[in-house]
Amino acid sequence: MPIFETIKVSQEINFNGMPTWVSLGGYLIPGEDEIEAIRATQKKITDYQTQEQQAYSKSKWKVLSDAEYGGNGKEKPDPVTGMITAITTCTTIATLKTFEKLAKSKPEFQEAYDNRLKQLTNGI
Repeated sequence: MPIFETIKVSQEINFNGMPTWVSLGGYLIPGEDEIEAIRATQKKITDYQTQEQQAYSKSKWKVLSDAEYGGNGKEKPDPVTGMITAITTCTTIATLKTFEKLAKSKPEFQEAYDNRLKQLTNGI
């Protein structure tokens, strides 16, 4: 008769450079050896790690080169213009306030921030 009726294995795995804890548990089958059950459970965790790593490697994420990005006829977005657009399209003062610190980093941002704050304050 086994000493334990259930087992639980927790193991730290490395997923793409990030340590992650995985736990797996189950009931022992009558007559099953506890040590063999633990080894089998550890193997399942290792197999899971391998499958996840393979899936991540095959994922669709890809860093595009300038040539690939420009190949669709669109110009590369300007981060300053994008930030100004984000500031000027805020619909509430509370949302706009999240840009307050950033606005102080560039005169263009501050100008967009001040104008949008004035608009929202006046109900425009």
